[in-house]
Amino acid sequence: MILLAVVSANAFSQCKSTFKYSVEQPDSELVQGKVHLEVTGSEYPYTIKTYSLDHKEIPVVNTKKALEESDFIIEGLEPAYYLIVVEWGKGCKATLGGLEGILISKSADR
Repeated sequence: MILLAVVSANAFSQCKSTFKYSVEQPDSELVQGKVHLEVTGSEYPYTIKTYSLDHKEIPVVNTKKALEESDFIIEGLEPAYYLIVVEWGKGCKATLGGLEGILISKSADR
């Protein structure tokens, strides 16, 4: 199952960007999940941080630097809830996953 969401960040004119993500859940062959992230905007580089919400403290599980407009894949995500934070420019930030987070579930849980 693939979930698709679109988030637009434009609180300040220099922070105009659009983010689309889809989730590739684990199946019988895929043990870990993936998040496909599409970033469109005007200013690079972007720093993409993935946080796990299934711990007492919220650890960063993945950090990527994006130097150009492209699609990004965040791989190796164990079943859990995640937030993805994208930072760019001078103080621009967008959080993907809403209040509940992005769920990567075990294939047996669905």
